[in-house]
Amino acid sequence: MNIKRWTWLALFGLIVFSFGMHGFLVSNIDKELSLSLMSFLMEEVFFTNLFLIGGFFIFILGVYRINQILIRSVSKDLKKGQLAGKVFVDQVLSHRMSVTVIGGGHGLSTLLRGLKKWTTNINAVVTVADSGGSSGMLRDEFGSIPQGDIRNCLVALAENESFMERFFQYRFKKGKIKGHSLGNLILFALSEQEKNLAKGIGDIGKAFNLMGSVIPAANIPLTLIGEKENGEVIEGEANLPKSDGRIFNLRLKEKDVKPTLEAIKAIQDSDLIIFGPGSLFTSVIANLLIEDLSNEIKQSKACKVYISNMMTQNGETNDMSVEDHMFEIISKIGKLDYIILNKEVSEKQKKRYAERGVAPLKYDLINLLASGVKPIVKRFTNEKKFAHHDPDKLGKCIYEIAKKWRKKK
Repeated sequence: MNIKRWTWLALFGLIVFSFGMHGFLVSNIDKELSLSLMSFLMEEVFFTNLFLIGGFFIFILGVYRINQILIRSVSKDLKKGQLAGKVFVDQVLSHRMSVTVIGGGHGLSTLLRGLKKWTTNINAVVTVADSGGSSGMLRDEFGSIPQGDIRNCLVALAENESFMERFFQYRFKKGKIKGHSLGNLILFALSEQEKNLAKGIGDIGKAFNLMGSVIPAANIPLTLIGEKENGEVIEGEANLPKSDGRIFNLRLKEKDVKPTLEAIKAIQDSDLIIFGPGSLFTSVIANLLIEDLSNEIKQSKACKVYISNMMTQNGETNDMSVEDHMFEIISKIGKLDYIILNKEVSEKQKKRYAERGVAPLKYDLINLLASGVKPIVKRFTNEKKFAHHDPDKLGKCIYEIAKKWRKKK
């Protein structure tokens, strides 16, 4: 019996129950109902009780069978134990904090992996200034929006990440498409078909059941122009780190760049807006150079959090402190509420980075407190070869900040 028939059966049971209830209400039986067998078998009382009890059980049977069919249809493609997880995602995580993360690079995808365990109301606003690798080749040849950071974020937000990684991160090793990842080519094809790439990416999210949304910061590829401390001017995101010294000033080559409407909407609906982790200038500041986007962030009453990098970055942030990083962001968005800092980097990790001329970022807690920003200092590193943030530790920390912020409001 299909779901339509069981629905009709449940409705029939409800009607029968209603007739029984009507008979019960209009009967002339004494208000103190007798439960004796003789009373039950009296003709009027018998039919009243029969309709009440029979209708009730028919209705329950119909609802039970409908429920079974629905659960079977939802869970037929899920492995044992996954249904409870799906219910948890749909009924708990989808109603939690709304978070917008602004950045790019591997730092952004790391954070998304941690956040999706605490909420599915995630919007990743991703830079479109990437000019290296497969993304750079497609950008140079076709003028398309760089896909690499968008692709990595889609993989990070996937419910079944291992499948998405195998599928989207596959790189071709032969022929004219050698070096390109399958995910980049899919996103490129989508950008050719859709005038609004953000909408097309949203369709991918629905198809692959992503636990959040990925939004390009703009609908056109952007070009970064950086000025180094020595006065050298360099064009292109991929070229900036190749030259020695920190970036002194950063701007966009394009004029009057407009953010995507989806990015603006994400900012407006956010409980938290998070910057980083990732390259300060080429991942985070690159987005904030879009004036309408940074103005929207200034006006937002959401909690604003900066996740500081652990190490300096050659060609971008040489000799800069955490405070320097923080004030670069504040100069674009007005204020920050929290800054997340790593407590320490292991000696082994320090030695590995020292060989490359990279050092842990230094900070002064008194200076940070004096600026009005609340520092959260914990050990966020994982135990791997390089000093990268642990996604689970970051996700939990952000959730705790969200709880505190909601209590304040």
